[in-house]
Amino acid sequence: MHTCIHTHTLPLQLTLILSGYLYGMPILAVTLTASLAGAVAVFSLARTAGARELVQPWTQRAPLLRGLHEASRTQGFKIICLVRIIPFPFSLLNIVAAGMPISANTFAAANIVSLPFKQVIYVYLGSQAVDVVSLLDHSGGEGQGSGQRGSGQEWGIAQLSWGGMMLVAVGVILVAGRTAKRLLLALADAAGDTILGLF
Repeated sequence: MHTCIHTHTLPLQLTLILSGYLYGMPILAVTLTASLAGAVAVFSLARTAGARELVQPWTQRAPLLRGLHEASRTQGFKIICLVRIIPFPFSLLNIVAAGMPISANTFAAANIVSLPFKQVIYVYLGSQAVDVVSLLDHSGGEGQGSGQRGSGQEWGIAQLSWGGMMLVAVGVILVAGRTAKRLLLALADAAGDTILGLF
C-alpha cells in the first residue's frame, strides 16, 4: 500500500503522519522501504519510457534546470539529496532525475541517504499525536471534580507539547530547505548558468 502511495501524488506528509499515528515509530522502516521502492520504480519506468527526451525541452527553457542538468553529470548524488530536502513533488523528482545523466545506482544511493530526514520528523509527529488523542478520550470519560480538572490540565499540556514539536519540525524543515536551495543554486551557477531570482 505504501509503495502505491509513494508512486502517486498523494500528500506524502499526510500519509507519513497518519502512518506514525496508526503504527508508531516502527512503521518508519516500512515507509522508508516503500518510498525507496516507489522512487526507484518510477525512475526506472520513466527512463525506459524516454524521460531524457521529455526533460530536454525543460532544460532549454529553464536556466536552473539547465544548470542542474549539467552539474548532475558529476554531482548527481548531491543534487538528489538536496532536492529531497526542499519542497518539491516526490514523484516529479523521480521523473526529472530519470531525464538527467544520473545512474540508477547513484539515484538509489542518494534516496537512501536523504529520505529519512523528513520521514523521521513526520512519523514521529504522528506517533506523538496518539498521546494527545488518548488524553482527550480519557478526559472525556472522567467524572466531575479534581480528576477531571487534572485530566484537562494534562490535555492542555499535551496539546502545547505537540504543537511545539510541530513548530520545531516546520522550522527545521524550512531552514534545511533554504540551505538546500542555496546549495542547488551554487551548483547550477558553477555549471555555467546565471540564475536570477528563481527561488
